[in-house]
Amino acid sequence: MLFCLFPLHGQLPSYSRQTGLACSSCHYAPPELTPFGRKFKLEAYAFTTKPEVIEDKKDHNSSLKILEAFPLSVVFDTSFTSTRSPQPGTQNGNFEFPQAASLFLAGSWGSHVGSFLQVTYDSQADHFTWDNTDIRFANNNGHLFGKTVTYGAMFNNNPTVEDLWNSTPAWGFPFVSSNVAPSPSAGALINGGLAQDVAGFGGYGMWNDHLYLAATLYHSEHIGGSQPNTGNGFGVNIRGFAPNWRLAWQTSAGNNNLEIGTYGMHVKTSLEQLPGWKMDTQTGPPIFSTTGRCRNLREMFCRSAERTFARILLWWRVSWGALQPPWPTISIPCKVTLNIITAHAFPA
Repeated sequence: MLFCLFPLHGQLPSYSRQTGLACSSCHYAPPELTPFGRKFKLEAYAFTTKPEVIEDKKDHNSSLKILEAFPLSVVFDTSFTSTRSPQPGTQNGNFEFPQAASLFLAGSWGSHVGSFLQVTYDSQADHFTWDNTDIRFANNNGHLFGKTVTYGAMFNNNPTVEDLWNSTPAWGFPFVSSNVAPSPSAGALINGGLAQDVAGFGGYGMWNDHLYLAATLYHSEHIGGSQPNTGNGFGVNIRGFAPNWRLAWQTSAGNNNLEIGTYGMHVKTSLEQLPGWKMDTQTGPPIFSTTGRCRNLREMFCRSAERTFARILLWWRVSWGALQPPWPTISIPCKVTLNIITAHAFPA
């Protein structure tokens, strides 16, 4: 199979205009983030070195502080895919122009608020749709046990998109792929199964530039569905709220940076409603993933390696009843285990 892609994903020009820094200041190999890139995201994308429109409170209830340049960016992807043998009934040599095109409102909204907000045009669906969104408030003036604390609050629509290292499933490798190539038939719900279909609110904190903790509560949003939402026609309906967390420890020594951590999610969900029966799925124990990465930085070059192991346990309770003729409701508990191992590396 030949697959040619011309990607612009990862770094955004609006962040460079805001900070006055090259994309390599924040990224190793996009979308992975450098220590400065993680600090920029941790502090709500608010750092800037460029001119701002500023006005003191005076007779106003609050002061004004916004960027002179509107924080707008555009990403355009095109691809050509050819396989050794064409799929039956299709042409071989598929050219997508574009494969996708995205608009980003990405940058500072004020002293403590900023965003990574994306809408994307899908060429196969032929329309724009809401994509990854991360809106943050942050304050870096906290202290705990005599050490500095940066803390904040966030809204987002994709579990793990808030990750400081951009290494969790929302940013997972491969970062982009051909629409022609087949995708895996099994995967964890947290690996894109809830992307843009939920809304979440949470908080996070970094203590002493070493210990990072983030927690978010998600609820089904179902963009494109009627309101109030019945859940009909959608594959996953979260019952109540689904907690998601990220815990990590990072340290640096010389030119080396090491991080080890875990992320997970606990979901109670009813699958798509069908007449006469109901299936409830609960992850428990929660999805538990461990991540670890190390980097060796050398001036303009870097080595980056990452390994992730995830173990997902699912309990399914299937019940059916109220059918004609009336039968008693029967429940059958089932247990499924799915192990996922991913690894990628970028040589110097």
